[in-house]
Parts: sequence; structure tokens; C-alpha cells
Amino acid sequence: MLAFHPGKLTREYIDGRRASYVSPLALFLFSVFLLFAAINATGGKAKIAEEDQAQLRSEAAKSLKEAEKALPELKRKRTELAAKGEDIDDIDEEIQNREGVVAFAGRMARGEHIKSTGFSILDDMIDAATANPNLAIYKMQSNAYKYSWVLIPISVPFLWLLFPFSRRFHLYDHTVFVTYSLSFMTLLSAAAMGLGAVGASAISGFLMLTPPLHMYRQLRGAYAVSRFGGLWRTAALGLFAFIALVLFAAAIAAETGAG
Repeated sequence: MLAFHPGKLTREYIDGRRASYVSPLALFLFSVFLLFAAINATGGKAKIAEEDQAQLRSEAAKSLKEAEKALPELKRKRTELAAKGEDIDDIDEEIQNREGVVAFAGRMARGEHIKSTGFSILDDMIDAATANPNLAIYKMQSNAYKYSWVLIPISVPFLWLLFPFSRRFHLYDHTVFVTYSLSFMTLLSAAAMGLGAVGASAISGFLMLTPPLHMYRQLRGAYAVSRFGGLWRTAALGLFAFIALVLFAAAIAAETGAG
């Protein structure tokens, strides 16, 4: 039911018909455990193929060429504007941006490892991760595992925004919805990682296309919204889910850096 009838599952649990179902929180904790077991079993390391690295260097070289070509014209225009006594702040900013592209893209085109982002906090985190990558990965995984439950309170307010000031649906409804939804997405990620590890990358990629359909079916079944209401809420929920993940990742990164 979690996979094929998520809306019915959510609605029945909310309405009190719970004897046949695992509680949302217990299912979520199990799914998180399974995901991190899959991460550990498959190595948990994102690998960039050689052809992807070559493409990245090629794109950086293209950006470098475009920036180097534009700089002389920008500097000539700046000189003309300065001679006329006109404002040159905008063109100075453009020149500075282009020079930054030249420096950054040049290093990428040569295949150099980028350690400086221009943001001191991020640079410190990168330096720490580079100095001991295994420790950094371990801390990220352990903190993400410990604080995975934080995704629930982060996500619930976003779902509330889809039904603001509704008298039909309450905070408890949204919490059950979010917890079941996160459980499915977590189990889906674990399955995709397992399939990818055994060489079934095509099936793994196909699985990762299912979240919008699952959100749509759960929204329609749990909240009895129309097709149009389900579609626009699915689009909004996808955006909210991305924002929630970014906030969660930022919190984990901050906790990792502090630790």
C-alpha cells in the first residue's frame, strides 16, 4: 500500500484504522536504517566517470575561452566610459566576474582540484574533508542517520502551505502524510542504490522518476483533491521537498563542521 496506494494508507491511518498497519514513525526509522545499510554495503561514494571528467574540463575550457575573449572589449569600453565621466561600477563588476571565470575555469580546464570557493566557512569545511575524507564521510553519514527525523518537522510546514487555514486537515494529518512519504522515498533510494550496485543502472534510474507520481497519488488519496489540485500541489511539493533537503543538508554540514 505504501508503494501503490499511499493516499489510502495515509487516510486510513489518520482516520484511526491502524491495526493492520505499521506506524509511520516506525516505518520511517526502519527505512532510514535500511538506506544507511545500503550506503555502507555499496561503499557510499559517488564516482565521477572519466568521460564526465573530460566533459567537465571541456566545458570549463569553453567558458575560459569566452571570458578571455570578452575581457579586452570590456576593458576598452570601461576606458571610454571613464574618459566621458560616466558611471563605471557596472562594467567594473562585469570585468571582475569575467576575471573570476578566467581564474576558476582555467584551473578546472587543467584538471586542478578546486579547494577555494571564496566563502571562508565552505573553504574550511572543504579543507577538513580533504585532509581526512574518510572521517568526513563517516561524520556526515552518522549525523545524517542520527538526525534524519528532523526531516519530518522541516517538511510539515511546507505541506501545511498547500492547505493553509484548512479546517478539514490538521497538523496531525500532514505529519502522517510526510512521514509515510519520506519512508517511501527513503526505501526507494535504498532500492535504487542496491540495483545500481549490481549493474541494473537502467532500472535504478527509472525508479528515481517515480517520486512525482507517488506524491500525486498520495495527495489525491489522502486529501481527496481534484486532478488539477493534485497536479499543482505535486509541483509545489516537489519544490518544497528540494528546499527541505537543502535545509537538512545544510544543518548536517554545520553539525559535521562543528563536530
